[in-house]
Amino acid sequence: MFSLDQILQWTGGRLTNGESLGSESLSVARMAPLRGSLSSDLCFFFSKEYQHELPDARPAVLITGEAFVEPLRSSGLPLWKSSAVIACKDPYLAMAKLSARFSSLSPGREYGDFTSEGIHPTAVVHPTARVAATAVIGPHCVIERDSRVGENTRIMAGGFVGVGSQIGADSLLFPRVTVYQGCRVGDRVRLHSGVVIGSDGFGYAPDKSSGQVTHHEKIHHLGGVVIGNDVEIGACTAVDRGTISDTVIEDLVKIDNLVQVGHNSTIRRGAILCGMSGTAGGSVVGRFAYLGGRAIVINKAEIGDGAMLAADCVVTKDVGAGEQVAGSPHRPVREHLKIQARLSRMIEPSRQSKGEKS
Repeated sequence: MFSLDQILQWTGGRLTNGESLGSESLSVARMAPLRGSLSSDLCFFFSKEYQHELPDARPAVLITGEAFVEPLRSSGLPLWKSSAVIACKDPYLAMAKLSARFSSLSPGREYGDFTSEGIHPTAVVHPTARVAATAVIGPHCVIERDSRVGENTRIMAGGFVGVGSQIGADSLLFPRVTVYQGCRVGDRVRLHSGVVIGSDGFGYAPDKSSGQVTHHEKIHHLGGVVIGNDVEIGACTAVDRGTISDTVIEDLVKIDNLVQVGHNSTIRRGAILCGMSGTAGGSVVGRFAYLGGRAIVINKAEIGDGAMLAADCVVTKDVGAGEQVAGSPHRPVREHLKIQARLSRMIEPSRQSKGEKS
């Protein structure tokens, strides 16, 4: 249970309705949705699309944005008198910070249920591997020769760490994560189930020695993968090793599920890659840039710092810092929307003649 004072301290918010609350102290046991919330719950309201759930909400604490305080005060809703309404400058950020606090109440959900500390009896650890005394190696893991696992790192069931690879401190590898040989993973990294780090890049040289292509000669990839600190990579994402030099993912990068990071890509500090997006060989994604779902960056293209790629965008050349682009091939967002509007007007007469609804 967390007290109201703790919630205020952690969020940096302000209590907006203290004069309306009773004298009893409030405490919360869980984060919950608005609908069906109870007197021991903490809820969030920072989007009008959820306002229809407010009349039935009875949380102990409601966190909202400053813009919603006066509408809530004048709404006459019961929660204004029964719930502690906290206003935060950025309630979405407050939700992120509090989620870590509430996660600590359920360690089994955060880390999985380990039957023991240390190295599980079914794990295979090479004698030359260096595993920190405080690390946890789960059932049926394989830790190859000359590899390292840092302090307080947990590798869950079925994990694999290849020859000479390094996993830093305080990291968490969920079940069936594979880290190939010669890769480096930093501190406080979270790799979700099915992640593959260091698989070969997709490279083949067509053999035309007889005048036509007879087969494709595989290019063996000799580089590795270097992952910085405080990185999170979602389930079933693949990060290919470099051809000769390394593929690099810098600090604070967040990558969603089912993402492809091609060989020799560089993902710079704080970038966000959403689900099913991909970077081809040698491409660069700038600092705190955003790739929307299924966005694609072609070989050697560079995305500037802070740029934003819309969902399904296909980048065919460099995108400047701070630019917002959409479409295939990519264009500035405003230009893309104008083109879509013109296309809609062009096909409208045809639809009307066929009796179709627009």
